[in-house]
Amino acid sequence: AYAEGKLDEVFIVYNHAKNAAEQTLVEQQVLPVKEESYAELLGLTAKEEDIFKSFREKDDSSIPGDIDFEPSTESVMSYMMNAYLNNAFYYAMLDSAAGEQGARRNAMKSATDNANEMVSTLERVYNTVRQGAITTEITEIVGGAAALED
Repeated sequence: AYAEGKLDEVFIVYNHAKNAAEQTLVEQQVLPVKEESYAELLGLTAKEEDIFKSFREKDDSSIPGDIDFEPSTESVMSYMMNAYLNNAFYYAMLDSAAGEQGARRNAMKSATDNANEMVSTLERVYNTVRQGAITTEITEIVGGAAALED
């Protein structure tokens, strides 16, 4: 749809696994490819205190020779765009899967902690009821023995 002109922009929205306990929602623009997002990676912009700035800044007004692509420019760009899109979607799915595993781990840890707390609470209630029953029996025995003495 983007290639046919039906869409102006394409975004990927996914959960980024920040760490095991935290995931953040990320919205990433995939198409059109913004030069600013890859400029530093490709060396198109100067970094702070860049000692190689003079070497990178060239006069591009005259190209010393023609650039030939083998195979054609269209097939190279088509291959590169497909590889870029596959990589972007694969990274988003991989990051989301890692976030999901972290969320599942946290949910299971919370369930285990709650179950352990419930077991200790029920043990306390059981021991309280048992102690009350024993105290009642002792009271009845002592009361019965006292009645026989009279």
